[in-house]
Amino acid sequence: WQALDERAPSQDHALAFPIVADGRFHRHVIRLADSPGYRGPLTRLRLHVEWLPIPSRRRAMKLPRSLLMLRSIQDFFSYYSKYYWDYLVKVWNEMTPMSYGILLVCIGIFGWLLMRGTLKRC
Repeated sequence: WQALDERAPSQDHALAFPIVADGRFHRHVIRLADSPGYRGPLTRLRLHVEWLPIPSRRRAMKLPRSLLMLRSIQDFFSYYSKYYWDYLVKVWNEMTPMSYGILLVCIGIFGWLLMRGTLKRC
């Protein structure tokens, strides 16, 4: 969570709690007051769900090598795309006016270079 006087959520403002994953609706009551980092009003609350593998009672099927390779490639891209998306969101949320101005100038220069290269071909 993010307190009223903070610029961004911090790592020490987190509280883990178990959920029942049985496909039904449940009400979860989480007391933030029990956490040592909680104080005052909040401006942002974020839920981060970490999925844990559910043990299967069936025997594991032997998958073809091509499917295993496809799954590993899919896991690779899924992991890294999530990592870079989270990093991009973090940088965007903590951007200062100066860095925002630099970003706009860089986008303008890049667009100008693209337009300049297109005009030579015509």
